[in-house]
Formats: sequence, structure tokens, C-alpha cells
Amino acid sequence: MQDKTIWQERAGACMVAGASVLYGIIPLLVKKVLLRGMAVSCVMTYRFLLMAVLTAVVSVCGRKSMRINVRQGLELGMAGTFGIGMTNFLLGCAYLHIEMWMATVCHFIYPIIVMFNMYLFYHQKMNANEKKGAVLTAAGFTVLLLFSKNASVSGVIFAVLSGVAYGFYMICMEKASFINLEKTVIICYLSLACAICFFIQSLLTKNMSGLTDAVGTCLLAGSAAMSVMAMLLLTRGVEILGASRASYLNLLEPVSNICADFVFYKMLPTALQFVGCSFILGAVFVVSLPEKRYLS
Repeated sequence: MQDKTIWQERAGACMVAGASVLYGIIPLLVKKVLLRGMAVSCVMTYRFLLMAVLTAVVSVCGRKSMRINVRQGLELGMAGTFGIGMTNFLLGCAYLHIEMWMATVCHFIYPIIVMFNMYLFYHQKMNANEKKGAVLTAAGFTVLLLFSKNASVSGVIFAVLSGVAYGFYMICMEKASFINLEKTVIICYLSLACAICFFIQSLLTKNMSGLTDAVGTCLLAGSAAMSVMAMLLLTRGVEILGASRASYLNLLEPVSNICADFVFYKMLPTALQFVGCSFILGAVFVVSLPEKRYLS
């Protein structure tokens, strides 16, 4: 039984690590599509539509019920639109102003956002590690915004706001009524809500265009498939390991993103940018540590 538990934990660790690596590579594909001239809202429309279709096919083939009630539908729509959808839109905007690695690191403010929201709205007390994490986060963003000459303020703001949106999504995934649905069904409806919203936005802003670029279409399909796989791996990994340990392993995401940025764009962080990002990643690491308890 103990050996089985150990192997389950190792499998969970591999799932979270695999999801983190995928999440670190996905922005590379999205940025390449954006640089080919397609608007952010249009890219997100196609990407989420492909994700919705893919997960719907998987759910139907697996004979999983797609039925949801009105409350679940409303909450899925909110989590999809203001959570996942807004996260990806703001990150897409950030990629056009700053390097991918910096956008990803600034996005990782979301654990701190979740911590403060749970304290303010659900009265969950902050432990010593969480307070240290808040201080490190503030120090990190001070360095990035004030002392990093190559950092675009608007790009950093977009990335930080994406973390706020993702924090909202994380709270929904813990408190919403749809959390007991099948994982592929949840992803399907979240993606469908995002696709509809981005499609409406693309029509209103006249940014909707067809998929006439074969390379761009392949990049979009690849990013959609990788997004679905990453979401499934991360969800299952968190179930096995718990959110705290999973968030520690999820630090592989900005690491893989920095590597991808260097390999494909030859961009390396400056010394001050590295210091600022180290503070932010250190905050996430400290918050993920278990709280020390002392015997009286």
C-alpha cells in the first residue's frame, strides 16, 4: 500500500511537471501566431473553439454526460469569460509589449491574489509564509517596474492583470458548483464560453479573419491541443498532490518559458530583471511551503 502511494505521488509530480512544461511552451506558439498579424481576440476565438470541439469529442466518445443545470452554466460562463478568457487575452496583449518570460513571471502573482481574496472574502487567515510571500512579491514588482529599463510598464500591467483574472478562475475552481463535473466537460464549457465572447469582441472590433494561413492554423491547433492536455494533467496532478505541492512544481512553467524565449528569440534577462523575477518566484515558493508548527 505504501509503495502504491509513493508511485501515485511520483505520477502526480510527473503530471504537474508535464503540465508546467506545456504551459511554458504554449505562449511561444501563441506569440508566433500574433506576430503573423492576427489580432489577439481572433487568435483566442479560434484557439478556444478548437479546445471546445476537442474536449466535446473526447467527452462524447467517453460517454460522459454533458448535462449541466442553470447555476452551473452561469458559473461556467463567468469562470470561462472573466477567468480563463480574460487571462489569455491579457497575456496575449502582454506578449506584444514584453518578453514571454517576463509576462509569465508577472502572471505568477495569481497565488498571492488568491491568498488575499480568500482572506478578505472567505476569512481564511494568512500564515507567516503567506505574509513573507506578499513582501517578496511587492519587492519583485518594484524592481521590475522601477529599475528595469527594458520592461514596458503597459506590458507588465497586462501580465499582472492576467494573474488577477487567473486568481478569480482558481477560486471558482474551488468554490463553484460545477467542480464535480467530468474534467473534459468542464474544459469544454469553459472553452466554449471563451470562444463565444472572443468571437463577439472580434466582430465588434472588426478583427475577425479567416484561417487562410496554413502555418498559423497549425500553430493554433497545436496550442489548443497542448492547452487541453496541460489542463487535464494539472487538474489530475493537483488531486493527487494537493494545491501546495503542485504550485511548487508549477514553477517549472516560467523556467521552461525563459528557455523557450532564449532558444527561439535569443532573449536573456538583464541582471535587474533576473533579480525582480527571482523575488516573485521566491514568493510563490515560500507561500507553497507548509507552515511550521511548534509544540507548546
